[in-house]
Amino acid sequence: MSKNISNLSGRIGLKNNLFQKLSDRSLNSKNGDGIKEIAEEYRMGVSTIHGAESFYEFLRPAHREKKAFVCNGSACMCAGTQEPLKKKLKEKLGDDKVGEMFCLGYCYENKAFHYDGKNFAGKDINKIDEIIKGQEIDQDKFYSKSFSSTSFLMDDKISNFDQFKEHLKKFLNLDKKEIIKSLLDSNLTGRGGAGFPTGMKWDFCSKAKSEKKICCL
Repeated sequence: MSKNISNLSGRIGLKNNLFQKLSDRSLNSKNGDGIKEIAEEYRMGVSTIHGAESFYEFLRPAHREKKAFVCNGSACMCAGTQEPLKKKLKEKLGDDKVGEMFCLGYCYENKAFHYDGKNFAGKDINKIDEIIKGQEIDQDKFYSKSFSSTSFLMDDKISNFDQFKEHLKKFLNLDKKEIIKSLLDSNLTGRGGAGFPTGMKWDFCSKAKSEKKICCL
């Protein structure tokens, strides 16, 4: 979806944003009117336009009357925080006023939700009364710090491209079980907010029964 998002972020001029056009079209039409014209204007496929509208739940007609959206990204769902969060929002706003959205990018905090154009997470739900009243609240800020003393790719042992290729060649010739074990032992995690263990992901992928497999870091 990242390629589509990049395309959707493109602009013709400063105010003629494609994503804004999709939002306006979705809110003003209950059918497919206007999709073909937008696709032709931005030289994109109709399926791409339709796919984007389907992906972003807040563009769907069924969600126009919702006031809040609970994140249903994998990190929040695995943390088990979203059902209690949804229950509390429904108590405040009404059963039919709370919908769901895909990942809001607060994987490290969980309890993520969207209300009135703003995203909230963590302990913010405890201040839901202030949020509903439109008051500004103090949100906890999270910062990351690297304790690495050298580059993860180049150091004094791998100081040039030829040395890097030599190490990579040795690595590719190792037994896959040994490679996965080294990743598990290293505790290497993904660069996304959830920080999922890379070794575990590679291990799951290696055991899946398929001729073709795709596994990202």
